[in-house]
Amino acid sequence: MIGTQDNENTIMVSSLAMDMAANSMPSSSEELDFSNTQTVDSANAPVAELVCLDNDSLTEGQQGLTYHLTSSENIVGRDKTVQFYIDSRRVSRQHARIYSAGGHWWVEDLGSVNGVWVNDQRVHKHMLRGGDVIRFSVIPFLFKVDQSAESVVQDEKTLQAKKTKKNALLLWSLVFLEMLVLAGIIYYFIGGEKTWF
Repeated sequence: MIGTQDNENTIMVSSLAMDMAANSMPSSSEELDFSNTQTVDSANAPVAELVCLDNDSLTEGQQGLTYHLTSSENIVGRDKTVQFYIDSRRVSRQHARIYSAGGHWWVEDLGSVNGVWVNDQRVHKHMLRGGDVIRFSVIPFLFKVDQSAESVVQDEKTLQAKKTKKNALLLWSLVFLEMLVLAGIIYYFIGGEKTWF
């Protein structure tokens, strides 16, 4: 269940949704804690999740792994203290970070041995789009975006662009009008006819 909280301009992910997400997570209590409601700042990025595409590359307890991006910065790695724990020796302890900036989600390699790949291209830092396939070493995840949240962010950007364009047009109209008035005043004082338009 997704709703908007007026006083903080955030998209809230309800406890019910977090409980559902926790059921698809590994059972270890040392991993992610979904007991409290978490938020994603709607000014930063849309609600998104990572879904593992290859259960064979995961240990038995992690098959069906899905991570919900609920904070503005998330570390991925095999260290059990990171937000997105992957139980694989091919993944570095702190392999990558996924964070929000400028209304988008980004992935950044944190110096991992086996690399971060987006759509089969090795990357150091990359802006993510819905449908991208991210590999941490050899383990692929699908980057999914809540389309309704993404469209709200896009609508806000489109509205802001239209306002900016309208303000620029108004400004140039005023400049042109001032130039016309100034030209008329100069013409009047230099010796043109002593009548106004």
